Amino acid sequence: MANSKGHIALLAASVVLGGCMSSPTANTAQATGAAEHGRFHHVHLNVSDIAKTSAFYEKTFGVVPTQYAGKAPALMAERAFIFLNQVAAPVPSQLQTGVIHIGWAGVDGPSEFAGLQAQGVEFHTPLTRFLTGHYMYLYGPDREVIEIWTVEKHHRLNHIHLLSPDAQATAEWFAKVTNSASPAAAGAGLPGYWKVDFGDVSLDILPDTQMFRPKERTGAIQPTDGAGIDHLAFSFRDLDAALARITAAGIPVVKPIGPDPQYGVRSFFVRSPEGVLVELVEARPLPDAAWE
Repeated sequence: MANSKGHIALLAASVVLGGCMSSPTANTAQATGAAEHGRFHHVHLNVSDIAKTSAFYEKTFGVVPTQYAGKAPALMAERAFIFLNQVAAPVPSQLQTGVIHIGWAGVDGPSEFAGLQAQGVEFHTPLTRFLTGHYMYLYGPDREVIEIWTVEKHHRLNHIHLLSPDAQATAEWFAKVTNSASPAAAGAGLPGYWKVDFGDVSLDILPDTQMFRPKERTGAIQPTDGAGIDHLAFSFRDLDAALARITAAGIPVVKPIGPDPQYGVRSFFVRSPEGVLVELVEARPLPDAAWE
């Protein structure tokens, strides 16, 4: 299940030594006057034990533990990060929120399932055949749900799975916030499935119906704040321009622009229609940031 760890480690070293992710520079879009589109930057977890979580994701998914900009713990997964915030209280499940799981890709479902079983990994959903591959849902250290999906045949962070009362409207909201291409009806035999594609990582959005709703849900969708999967983040080189564009579009800002004392980035927050907290951060995208 490991990624190309030598390559990731080299990029991680540049993040630690140079703090290169938090000092944006002009890019081609700015020079031509074109509006910049956001990149998937990180998923932010609340965890009870940072060392345990880091060891689990490193062993299971080949991520590289690092210090983001030399300031705070993070896991580097190719061109994106998992940020880790340690909390004292038990971590509430994300299954009450609109974020259902983090998705990784896999290659050989039966072999990977057997290997994880041998390691004592606990599963939410066992290996299941679908289309030309398989999927399985496992639990992370704080019972955050993680999917392995083998249709796309690689070992990288692949998607974030969301539920929404109106999947199309939510997909269009994320596309507007990130200035991305219009979302597409993804099909795959799943009615009402919409996708917003960010290249390496996509948002996969399904309707909040009985067919897709987790059996653990006890009521209406809850905000993500404080849950195991706390929020999602997208990066822009020019955060002020992104803020101006979003404000002009009438999207409320729920936390104003300013420095994040923990991670050393400028950011602001908005909230999706079904309560997912979304951070927009100022950072150069990987792999560009490793050598700029």
